[in-house]
Amino acid sequence: YDPSEKFYTTSSITMTCTLTSTATISSVRWSDKNGVTVTSPPFTSTHTDTVATLVLSDVTRRRSGKYTCELTVNGGIVLKADNLVEIMDIKMSGESIKVGKEDDRISLQCSAGIFPDDSPPTIVWYKDGNKVVNHSASSQKTSTTSTSTLLIAQAKFTDSGAYKCGIEEFRSAGTIHLSLATIMFSDVTVAMGEAATVSCILRNSPYTPQETYWKDESAGKEYKVTNNPNSEFTVTNSEFSDMSMTTTLTLNKVDKTVSVTCIYAMEGSTNTRAITINVINIDVVPSTAYTGTPTTLSCTLKGVLEDPTRVSWFEGDNNLEDDTTDYTIKTNPPSNEQVLTELEIREVNDNSIFTCSFIVSGTEAKSEVSSKVYELVGPSRVLAVRNNPNTIKLELKTDSELDVTDLVRDLTVEPDNKNGNVTITDLTLSYSNIIEPMAITIKFKDNNDKDHSLKSEIIVISFSEVIVTLSDKGSPATLTCQVRDVPEVDLSDMFMYWRIDGSDEKDSKAVYKEKVLTSTHEITTATEDMIFTCGIQVHGVKYSHQAKLDVIDISLSDNLTISVENGPGSISVVISSSDTKPLKAIWYRGTTQVFVQDLEDSDFPRPINLTLKNVTLAGTYAVVVDFGDVEFRREVTVKVIKGGDEGKSDASEDSNVILIIGISIPVILALLTAIVVVYFVLARRRRLRGSGGGGRTGSPDDHGSPGNFDMPPNPIKNISHNSTSNSGSLVYHNQQARSPSPNPYSLPMSADSGRVNNRQMTYNKNYNPSPNSSQARTMGSSDI
Repeated sequence: YDPSEKFYTTSSITMTCTLTSTATISSVRWSDKNGVTVTSPPFTSTHTDTVATLVLSDVTRRRSGKYTCELTVNGGIVLKADNLVEIMDIKMSGESIKVGKEDDRISLQCSAGIFPDDSPPTIVWYKDGNKVVNHSASSQKTSTTSTSTLLIAQAKFTDSGAYKCGIEEFRSAGTIHLSLATIMFSDVTVAMGEAATVSCILRNSPYTPQETYWKDESAGKEYKVTNNPNSEFTVTNSEFSDMSMTTTLTLNKVDKTVSVTCIYAMEGSTNTRAITINVINIDVVPSTAYTGTPTTLSCTLKGVLEDPTRVSWFEGDNNLEDDTTDYTIKTNPPSNEQVLTELEIREVNDNSIFTCSFIVSGTEAKSEVSSKVYELVGPSRVLAVRNNPNTIKLELKTDSELDVTDLVRDLTVEPDNKNGNVTITDLTLSYSNIIEPMAITIKFKDNNDKDHSLKSEIIVISFSEVIVTLSDKGSPATLTCQVRDVPEVDLSDMFMYWRIDGSDEKDSKAVYKEKVLTSTHEITTATEDMIFTCGIQVHGVKYSHQAKLDVIDISLSDNLTISVENGPGSISVVISSSDTKPLKAIWYRGTTQVFVQDLEDSDFPRPINLTLKNVTLAGTYAVVVDFGDVEFRREVTVKVIKGGDEGKSDASEDSNVILIIGISIPVILALLTAIVVVYFVLARRRRLRGSGGGGRTGSPDDHGSPGNFDMPPNPIKNISHNSTSNSGSLVYHNQQARSPSPNPYSLPMSADSGRVNNRQMTYNKNYNPSPNSSQARTMGSSDI
């Protein structure tokens, strides 16, 4: 056997004794340097017929020394041999398990003894049985020991494994298991205001983490598992299995870029990893534009750490990239962590919502951008009442939150002073006085300084002059209110009304004919003069007017008895009118006109007292009071008493004439001559009266007519007739009295004249003036 062997600590060494003779080994005894038999572990002894073997499994320096084998051969002969074993330690320093994490700086150390008289050995490093070549080792030597240090400057997950050091064929008995507990992670990019979820995956960890949580150093917050449903965050941890564990943090809302750290605490140390939540934000610039004009929307993506892989614009689900007719997309290269994209729209006509979209690091950030339109509108036609102020209101149709002064600028109107001064307040044009129709142009600039204009036509309507209705006292009356120049197309925008007992009542039966809108109001019994308010509502604005009721009171007894013994009698009548001046009074006996009294110079509006003198004959007398366009008639039956007897009637007078004729022919001839003269005189008087004069005109001295007064001529115009069962009434508009002209109402009573209760009015049923005549009137066949 080899009497002397050198070993480094290794897993085991084997010592042998070999019998060289032809004898056979029957038994073997091994003993150490102290003579102690070694048979139990770490020693194992075996033999064959010629070889004895001792295996030492615990090879350490303390096992160095002399080992003796004693062989018994041929049943009794004992042979001995010594084997000197020198052992030097080669061992790993530190714990058998070393825990680290990726990117850590890790060092492993190995030391070996130096045999006397030998050079320091070269120590080699092995990982998982393979020589380490990708990391450097440094050596330090003393007289008795050589030390080698393996340096892993930036540990990676692939550096994990079982490390040994060795000298030649010897390997260190010890092993260092390097466990790099790596944490797998990735930074995330989210849009501002969105939720963010980050995860850490712990791998190759030899230890179960004792605690796992998250931390935000900048905010001084820790995020741990919580059962609070209202928490702003959620932490979930998986079970530790196969040396791995996953922890996940979800922040419900992030508004800025933040760094959070996942922490695994185990065996007195911590493994951590910082993860960045990169928040990208989109600033949008919406658009408000006048309808029919172009506009531009823009989106700016902020917080961009790398170029977007895609930038798009959508309207609903429609990608606008392919629509180059109506849209143009422009995107600038990234600059200062920002990307600007614009959408140019050729023409906007409706409110719309568009979406800009950016894809960054696999994350989509998108934002809605509104495009709003507005329009200034005004009426194309405006109804206005002549001699009244008027306003034209413009309407701004928009959903924009911009102020009206930003949307409508430099508002002007042309012409601006044709109907009185016009003032512009906000979007209202106010005219001080509307006189005549006109077309106006409203000009303005929009919020992008583009010029626009609106056109509008002002249609002027006007009230007829105040219409006065004349009526017998106690009789019904119909009031009239009229508006002229009314276009038929605008009838739906207006209605006429009467103010009754303080409230306005709409007249749904107003009559429209030849651009004149006429409204009437019935009075059941006219007992006193009154002024009524009528009017028209146009575009929601009411304009008021007046209608007057003038009650005519003519006082005359129905019957009168005259005694001629005291001389001729007289008939008296009193005429009262507050608003309309009578022109003349015509007296009749039967159907014969006997006298005309001129009332132009009467003491109007005081009551007018008239007297017909020298009444000597019995019969029916009538007075017709002429107000120009209407007459009122009163009758009285006169009886004459002579010497206590009743006077004779017209028939008796005629019989006396016949008697006289029979008595004397000369007398007859004289009477015939007188009758002819009287006939022509009376005929001439009728003709003159029909022309506004004629006949015998009374004077204050001869007939009791009132004295002269300097009164203005009575206004009359536009006749319309109202008739009831008891009496008639005619209405007229104020106008200066006309010069004498043929009067259609001056004919004497005839079979065509209406008679009602001794009150009569006459008119020419055949009179037919032109439509434009100031005497134009409306009457039905029942009025005749």
